[in-house]
Amino acid sequence: SINFGTISSTCQLIHKPQFRVSLVRKNGDNTEVVMKRLTAKGQDVCEAECLIHGAMSQSGNRNIIKYITDDDYEGDKIIFVEYANESDLKEHIPFGLSMKTINMYFKDLLTGLKHIHMLGHCHRDIKSENLFISNGVLKIGDFGLAVRFRFGGTESKVRSGYGTKITFAPENFEKERVDGPALDVWSAGIVLFNMLTNKLPWKRAQPTDPDFSEYLANPGWSGPEFKNIEESSCDGPRIMKLIRKILQVDVSKRISVEEILQDEWVTNFKRTYEQKILEEAAELPSKRTRNVRNSHQ
Repeated sequence: SINFGTISSTCQLIHKPQFRVSLVRKNGDNTEVVMKRLTAKGQDVCEAECLIHGAMSQSGNRNIIKYITDDDYEGDKIIFVEYANESDLKEHIPFGLSMKTINMYFKDLLTGLKHIHMLGHCHRDIKSENLFISNGVLKIGDFGLAVRFRFGGTESKVRSGYGTKITFAPENFEKERVDGPALDVWSAGIVLFNMLTNKLPWKRAQPTDPDFSEYLANPGWSGPEFKNIEESSCDGPRIMKLIRKILQVDVSKRISVEEILQDEWVTNFKRTYEQKILEEAAELPSKRTRNVRNSHQ
């Protein structure tokens, strides 16, 4: 029994030396939540995570995993957060996502990022494993690497090198401080690419990576997966144009979250030709029935 109330464990999700993550049920109302238990070694980072995640979810933004409470228990730090009943985005991508779902999830991601950036923070670890799906809504979680970049009205650059290398922006490999929100934008672009292709454009955004080296030399370069996106539907060229604006190596030219939210494909999703044909085919029987009735009138 702790501040959250009496709980019973239902399923252990992750078990690592410094922390454990379990799905637990609150006795009394049977509410299911996620409990993260950190040992003493992981508690320094945890304090900052609690403060930032709590601040991010305080307004009730639907695209942020809700932070419930935290407590100390038997020398460990306990955190309770909202349970996403459809797992994380990484689990969904291999099965293939419809263009409509990709558009919806990407819009959810952008809306969540806009909220985080508006509150003066950047996430620094946007990837499919940290994006959770609950009742069809994408929510950003795991704020362990999040950091403040705005103090009052003054914006500062953040330390580089934090995050997951496969979603790193090129500048994040350098030693200099970097633009925090721009890191999140790049990572969001990698997530979009991943949703569309079930692959990544490159292993690392560094000149030593053959695919990225080609892209670096010619931003108009189209590898096989780029071409697949362009040719996948009538929206393909527009989506690829947006991805190139997001995966802009020059940070000063990289599109912002606010600008992405104004993009035509993001705001005015257009059905693919395939979807349109299927919908029209489904309507044919009813049209035939109406025509037969009209001919007998």
